Amino acid sequence: MPSAIVSWTGQCRDDLVRRELCDKVAEIAKISEPFLREIGTKRFDQQIGGKILLAGTTLELEDLNRALDAEKSPETSAGLSPVSSAEDLALDESGRLVHTLRLSGPDYSSIFSLTDAALWGIEFRLPTIYRDEDRVSFVFLLCPNPALNGVIVQAEGKQQCKQFESGIIRDADWFLHNSSIHLRYRFEEWMDFLLGWIKHFYIPDLPYCRYDWLPNYEWLFSKTDPKDTRQRDREFGILKETLQMEYRGWPHIRGDTSIMSFWQKLNAIGTWARFPPRLLQ
Repeated sequence: MPSAIVSWTGQCRDDLVRRELCDKVAEIAKISEPFLREIGTKRFDQQIGGKILLAGTTLELEDLNRALDAEKSPETSAGLSPVSSAEDLALDESGRLVHTLRLSGPDYSSIFSLTDAALWGIEFRLPTIYRDEDRVSFVFLLCPNPALNGVIVQAEGKQQCKQFESGIIRDADWFLHNSSIHLRYRFEEWMDFLLGWIKHFYIPDLPYCRYDWLPNYEWLFSKTDPKDTRQRDREFGILKETLQMEYRGWPHIRGDTSIMSFWQKLNAIGTWARFPPRLLQ
């Protein structure tokens, strides 16, 4: 089975929604902590300064154009300015950071600078076999530009910037780009479930990719009301329960679980009973 890079972007301007979501993510992060060799959860709540760079991969092209238009007004300016339009966004292999910056295609190799930015949110780790490519980031960029405010980013600090091949990025204090994690064998379908759940109940504007766009999303959520908080919380409980099983092993399943998909394991232990009946058909 080849390795899988899971990548996601999106925007949430509602502070209450961001806070509720990050509280939920913190509960998930707490499950992972005993299985990590280092501190795995990081909270962000800070204004950032120095040389701040933003990758074009954080936005769809039309959103990027809206962000540049908003810079024409002092009230909505975050100091967004193009730095390079043909930068090599590959990473140094020795840095072990995720190679996902070209996922949106060559038109998104642009880098921009920012002068007014803050970060708020949470990041946790899953113990994958790819060290330093194991971050699950729901960190939000906060700034006056409405097309950028609330955009999900993965934040690289000064030391991480030094691991990039790009000289422009190596000299930066912060580099913000799309969130991603590198998986193999474990957690892949669970990540589909997590990202689909977040998209459906919290951030409708959340494109994500693992081999293909929105894997399993329609099957899981197309007939579920996004305002159904009871179903939302029920599925959140399953997310936490199944993450623990991914770590500790799946109970009461006969045979070799390594050849079973995540969904087959759910069915085998009866967890599907807490999903809408149409998923069992």
